[in-house]
Amino acid sequence: MLADPFGPSIVRKELQCIVVSEETKRGGLAVNVKRGENSLSHLDIVVIPCISMSQEMQQIIGVT
Repeated sequence: MLADPFGPSIVRKELQCIVVSEETKRGGLAVNVKRGENSLSHLDIVVIPCISMSQEMQQIIGVT
């Protein structure tokens, strides 16, 4: 279990964006709420699609 689910994202002023999946987008929104509470600017939220790996690619890189 993570002790701090936000990590440095809620205290590092120089950050500009956070990359999330559709499944973790709510976490990105929560980061921006916490940043606001810390008087930091909101991060741009970049949502990327999740892709699944082909069976062949899993064998190549050794994922079982």
